[in-house]
Amino acid sequence: MNRPERPITMNNTELEHLTRDATCHILRTTKGIVAMVHPDFVCCDADKRELTFAFSTTDWEMSPAGLLHGGILSTMFDISLGALISPYAGGFAPTIQLTVTFLAPVPLGETLHIHAKIVSLGKSVIHAEASAVVQGTGKLAATGKGIYSVKIWKSKLEEAVSFPEPSARFTAV
Repeated sequence: MNRPERPITMNNTELEHLTRDATCHILRTTKGIVAMVHPDFVCCDADKRELTFAFSTTDWEMSPAGLLHGGILSTMFDISLGALISPYAGGFAPTIQLTVTFLAPVPLGETLHIHAKIVSLGKSVIHAEASAVVQGTGKLAATGKGIYSVKIWKSKLEEAVSFPEPSARFTAV
């Protein structure tokens, strides 16, 4: 699989364009978790390698306690960090590790701003961090750190999702 050359630098317009395009494409073409939590682009700073998404909390994202479920907040971090990293990685960059520290509860109806920042750009991995701030109160709800692989192990991915041709799977009886 030929990946495009990784852009070491880009301007705000390029980063915003790449991020908005990728997010819109995902929202249009998938019914998965990204579409369900529905990230909204807020802003970016290519010089600082930063990006902010907003996520509005909804009923289905709540824990039995009526607060945002920690797994959903972790997903919001992963989506935001992944969206920021993708242009710098030259495409999809799988998550190697994601660590989240929960600091304050997030009630239903609040909007979270997830601010993601690249800490280091390596040849094989990218380190990034993020913070989640409740828009209405300005309270820091959580912080996160992630490590993302720049190199996709294509053969392993193909093995995991490849299927034989239909003619090889079915034989006439």
